[in-house]
Amino acid sequence: MRDDPTQPPPDKAGHAAPPTRRVQPAPSRDAAAATNASADSRDAGAGAGGERADGDAPPPSTFRRLLRSIITAACWLALVGAAAPVIFAWSWRIEPDHEGVLLRGLAFFAFAVRAASLHIAGAVAVAAAFAALLKRFKPALGLALIAAFLALPSVDDALRFRSPPAAPPGSTELTVLSFNAFVGRADLDQTIDLIDRERPDVVLFQEFAQPFAGGVERAVARRFPHRFHLSTGGAYGTAVFSTLPFADSPGAVPTPHGLPPSDWKQLAVELHLGDDRSLHLVNVHAPNPMAPRRVVEQHAVKAALVRHGERHADHPVLLMGDFNATAASQLAADLRDAGWRDAHRAAGAGLAFTHAAAPRLKGLMPGVRIDHAYTNDALTVTDFRTLDWIDDSDHRPILVRIAVP
Repeated sequence: MRDDPTQPPPDKAGHAAPPTRRVQPAPSRDAAAATNASADSRDAGAGAGGERADGDAPPPSTFRRLLRSIITAACWLALVGAAAPVIFAWSWRIEPDHEGVLLRGLAFFAFAVRAASLHIAGAVAVAAAFAALLKRFKPALGLALIAAFLALPSVDDALRFRSPPAAPPGSTELTVLSFNAFVGRADLDQTIDLIDRERPDVVLFQEFAQPFAGGVERAVARRFPHRFHLSTGGAYGTAVFSTLPFADSPGAVPTPHGLPPSDWKQLAVELHLGDDRSLHLVNVHAPNPMAPRRVVEQHAVKAALVRHGERHADHPVLLMGDFNATAASQLAADLRDAGWRDAHRAAGAGLAFTHAAAPRLKGLMPGVRIDHAYTNDALTVTDFRTLDWIDDSDHRPILVRIAVP
């Protein structure tokens, strides 16, 4: 019996035959080509991203790669498109002597970006969220930082805990109400009810026009025996109604020749408090910034107010009214840099929008705070409030309570 059945039997002499060699058939040309193609595909897969297991998805198509490139480019373009206007608006300085279409146009653009900073922050935040959802995290981070830069001052202003200081001993507290009557269109009965409810010592009106002006005169004449109208000409009318006598004849704050136009006058009065004490009060109505020229004229008014305050630095001074500029504007920043204190930041609460971004949607969408009260260091602000809307006006009244030493 043979140990290995695969070996041939021994010959007659008993000698074992040499082992036979099993010959494998040569592969055909088609099988060799298939084998080489399979090897080439494995090598290509390893070179593109390592060896792929059987069943992995094929590499992305040209269309998908193009779509991804377009999405990435769009996210970076959104970042540049958001950053460039913000950097420009906070770098460009508007000056009262800016002339020509180009300079005034740039001033208007810078003003508009800063005025709408909170609204732009919302749009940029949405863009950041979309970029993050698309996994474009670097542009998403940049957009988020821009949104935070634009929104945080307003958010901080709204959420900051305030504890208004008490009136200093021996001081006299006065309540001043300011209201833009929207070219005399504001509801007269609601305005009178507001005055009856708040009982202010002084009322300031902007856009004090007929027939609203005559109705207010008749309704509150006894309560406010001291009154002065600088003009009753439509949007340019300003007035002051006071329970306190005027220490001097009211007049207009001097402004540079030709800027702003003679219609935009700032009413200044000196109120006598007794015992040689007085309050210098300016009813502010800055030019409406709906045209590039008006933005430049606003800064002429600002410069005039700063100089006027310096001339009356030995008196308590209150600047109050419709500044037609937000707290984020260069105008407001320049006033703060000059030493004026924002009464809302001292004693107010909330975002305190005073002007409707869209008058027909007031109360439904964020507006802007363009009505302000600024004081010098001699006054103490003990309260600041933004009051409810008056029908048919695009402004909300503001009220400040100050302590005069």
